Amino acid sequence: MDEGNEQAIQNLGLFNSFTIPYKTVNNHEITTDILIPKDIKPGKHPLLARFHGGGLITGSSSFIGFFPAWVSEYAHAKSAVIVMPNYRLLPEARGADILEDISDFWAWVTGGKLQAFVESREEAKGVVIDLEKIWAHGESAGGYLSIQSGLLLPPGTLRIISAAFPMLDWHDPWYTTPHTAPSPINKPFFNAPLLPRSLLTSHLQSLAPGSTISAADPPERIDLLLSIGQQARWTEFIGTEEKLYPMQEIEKRDEFPPVFIFHGKDDSAVPAVGTERFVDVYKRRFGAEKILCRIEEGDHGFDKPSKLEDEWLVEGLGFVEREWLG
Repeated sequence: MDEGNEQAIQNLGLFNSFTIPYKTVNNHEITTDILIPKDIKPGKHPLLARFHGGGLITGSSSFIGFFPAWVSEYAHAKSAVIVMPNYRLLPEARGADILEDISDFWAWVTGGKLQAFVESREEAKGVVIDLEKIWAHGESAGGYLSIQSGLLLPPGTLRIISAAFPMLDWHDPWYTTPHTAPSPINKPFFNAPLLPRSLLTSHLQSLAPGSTISAADPPERIDLLLSIGQQARWTEFIGTEEKLYPMQEIEKRDEFPPVFIFHGKDDSAVPAVGTERFVDVYKRRFGAEKILCRIEEGDHGFDKPSKLEDEWLVEGLGFVEREWLG
């Protein structure tokens, strides 16, 4: 087993884990995981909301392959409760459906239902979720959703957002130009061999009306992710509404939470240039002091084996802690 996965599994042993629905669509329950430290004490505790990656097409809240060990280790060290929602996936859903799920998830969190569940557990007697100390984090497509959370929620709801190699600049040629004829400029999507177009076509033709998928552990649906990426059909399935495009939406805002954002310079799935552009817009709109960007060596998911003592994480989590808990 991958060393990062082993450590992540060990870390999860430090928490009591629960999975419950936060909404139902077409008789399909959409769930969230709730991780409560086993050694938690009565009193107020900060909250970490973590959004999983998978290109909005695959992945799940509990898939260990996408869950960096450092996240749970750091949250446990700060005696934080973790919530990790699932959400509807493309292409069965559209981008507006996903944002609706994220909005409903946050209403579930901030409206008292998360607290009610915590209070119902003997393991968490006397524990109060401190809704004034919320950190939103996500990887890849989850980074898109952590940033979108900052756009969806009223100012001041989130103390800090972090985004790992996020998918943000959907209008970049990487997402709009098919990767069917690789060249030095148009590199293979995720360094994967080209899949037949019929794979995606057949999947779409097989869908029954109202089909809903909200969790899929890879390798399930990886072929769909690669097909949509190779054929550059992202915006077709995400949709055209302006609210779906954070690079444009953030230009309309007068304030936004602090952000820690990081990316691998050799990312073969989500080019780092999108993160760099987002940082430029953020600094121009809100100032440089509230955003920290680290571009590190490595490919997509470079942080999976990272340790809390790694220099880039020491700096990044120092920034997070000041904003989240300060």
